[in-house]
Amino acid sequence: MFLNSSGLQVQKAAVASKKLKSKPKAVFAHYLVGTVTAEHANQDIDEAMAMGLDGFALNIGDPSAHFLAVSLDNLFGYAEYRGFKLFISLDVYASGNSCFDGHAGACGGPVAYEAILKGRLGSPSWYLGPNGNPLISTYSSGGEQNDVWKNWKYTDFGNSLYFIPDFDETLGYYTANPGWYEYWGHMIEGIYSFSPMCIISSPAEEHLSFRGIPAFSELFVFIMLISTNTLI
Repeated sequence: MFLNSSGLQVQKAAVASKKLKSKPKAVFAHYLVGTVTAEHANQDIDEAMAMGLDGFALNIGDPSAHFLAVSLDNLFGYAEYRGFKLFISLDVYASGNSCFDGHAGACGGPVAYEAILKGRLGSPSWYLGPNGNPLISTYSSGGEQNDVWKNWKYTDFGNSLYFIPDFDETLGYYTANPGWYEYWGHMIEGIYSFSPMCIISSPAEEHLSFRGIPAFSELFVFIMLISTNTLI
């Protein structure tokens, strides 16, 4: 679940399994990573833990940003000290804009994030999925086709990720076209959505479905949005 707040540019997020009542849901804040000092990181994590949050989804829009390494050092360092969880969300929509603006280090879709990810995936504060692999999400597909994402996940990372992207701008997503699942489903473990309107709860079956498509509900995990700016 997600809940917008001011200060941290924070949203509550929860990883929801298909069985609504079977497991507690981890709750994260969607955190836009900018220049983050050590004092800033410590305060944000302390306040998030006081709220009862489990971690931050770190949205990174330009993997070539000069401030990024220090910001991540501060966030991961204190998160490890406090036992707080983090995972990175690849904002390939924003990185595409940075690439267009001439930031060569932001070009290449998910490939541009490899150095950042490989330098952090071993952190004990990284949130792991049920398969024991580190969770990674996205904001959009960045306009890349499935072969780019497949090569990134299976070749560059040896299929060692728990990958739950938000590909909501891709063809067939909001209509839950079965072709969407055939095209993307073999490389993802779940669906990350910023639109709560695509998630349907079925009390009788005690699971979530994606626009009622059984294959989606049986095979996928959802990361769902709840926002104070969204009527649901």
